[in-house]
Amino acid sequence: MSGFPDAGRVLRAVLEPVVGAGSVVSQRPGDLSSRLPLVHAYRFGGSDDGVFDAPSCSVDVYAVTHAQGFALAERCREAMLAAPTRGDGLAAAVDDVTTVSGPVEVEYPGDGVRMWASTYRLSMRRVGA
Repeated sequence: MSGFPDAGRVLRAVLEPVVGAGSVVSQRPGDLSSRLPLVHAYRFGGSDDGVFDAPSCSVDVYAVTHAQGFALAERCREAMLAAPTRGDGLAAAVDDVTTVSGPVEVEYPGDGVRMWASTYRLSMRRVGA
């Protein structure tokens, strides 16, 4: 039986066309302020029923300005919601995406860094043979 896709790899496949190659990470880097704008996308929980995997995923956007961060967070949201219609690569395994919490600016302790946090619930099926 084939396994469920790696949610982190799916997130990168969905978001990198919007953000740019290398600008989506699964772990927040120590040199964050020198790599802005940046998207930190990762699975933090979820469940499965044996047929579908339902990962809970966080998409955190880091930017220099409010305008830059807001625009990027909204582009990420649109990419996430469009993932089930793409039908290419890893995104093909995504059957549904629900916004649990849309992008909201939250306080970030780093100087000169603005952060937007959002949460999505994916529904993915097994891939491969």
